Formats: sequence, structure tokens, C-alpha cells
Amino acid sequence: TVLDPGNLYADGLISWSYIICVGALLSFSIVVPLQIYKSYLIPKNLSDHIELDQTTILHSKIGINYLKMHLFAVHDLDNIRSVLFWQNAVSWRKAYNTTSVIVREENFTRIFETFIERKGMMHISISVDAYEQMIDDSDRTKNIPKHIFELSIKQTEEALSSTYGRFTGSEHYKLLLRGLQGKNSFRSLGEYTKDLTIAA
Repeated sequence: TVLDPGNLYADGLISWSYIICVGALLSFSIVVPLQIYKSYLIPKNLSDHIELDQTTILHSKIGINYLKMHLFAVHDLDNIRSVLFWQNAVSWRKAYNTTSVIVREENFTRIFETFIERKGMMHISISVDAYEQMIDDSDRTKNIPKHIFELSIKQTEEALSSTYGRFTGSEHYKLLLRGLQGKNSFRSLGEYTKDLTIAA
């Protein structure tokens, strides 16, 4: 019959329990080694294999706050000012088409007086070319152009690259990665640092 080819079962040469045991043994001998092999392909700690570049961090609300926490922790005041300027300048640029000319100019003035002017409370270092270009573009006889911060933003990103390597080796970076992996839920960022963005 189909269920007993060659009458092996009827002749007592084989039994269903034997078939089941052999099947289980074959399954075990194939599946288990395969799973063991796969386990070696999966990193034990995914945080050792995830890399977030500077651009990703800067454009992430969570990422940039972890970067600021690191800078506060190591008392890197120069780069704290650079990050805050970057945030405000980029926010100003993003809001350019959705804010009135008056609000746009007020926010530009606030950013300029805080970060760009030599006596600014959080003065950052930019090139003479970037400074002079900003002065020319801020002529009140015409609308302030959307690109007015472009050169200073680029120079700020280049300056931050020197400290980004230290950030990726910090505990704050590891906490960020663990949070992204879902191993630890994020605490409210308000518990760590206030939102220091100046621009509206």
C-alpha cells in the first residue's frame, strides 16, 4: 500500500515510531547546526556595528540633543555654540518660505547678534569671507536671501567634524544607539537638556 511501501511495516522491518525518530534526528541534525551558524552571523551587540554619520545626527532631533549632552559633559563650549548656531541657522532657512518678512528679519537679527557679531554672547568662529557675505546679503534695501547662512553653516559643519569622532566614542553615543535598538526606552530629553533653539 501507499502507507506501507514494500510491506516493510507489515513484515516488522520498520515501525512508525522508528520513522518519527529518524525524522526528528534528521531535522535536529540539520536545523540546529544551521541555527548555530546563523548565530555567528548576527552581531552580539548591534551597537558595535551601527554607524551614524554627522549629517544624520545633526538632522535628528534626538541625535543632536545627545550630541549637545556630550558637549556639555566635556565642557566643550566652542562646539556647543557651533551646534546651537547650526540649529538656529538651519531652522531659519527651513522656515524661510512660511514666515513673514518682518519675522524673518527679526529672527535673522537675533541669530546674527547672538552668534556672528564679534561681541555676540555666543560668538562662533567663521571666515572673513562668510562674515562679509552675510553683511552684504543683510542689506535692508532688499529681502534677506534664503542662502544667507549657507557658507557659515558649511564652515560650522566642517568645524564640528573634528569633535564628532570623540562623540562616537562617548557614553552618550552608546546610549543613543541602545535606544535606537530598543534595548532601553528613551527618557524624555527634557530631563537632560533644555531646548536651546533661539529662532522661532
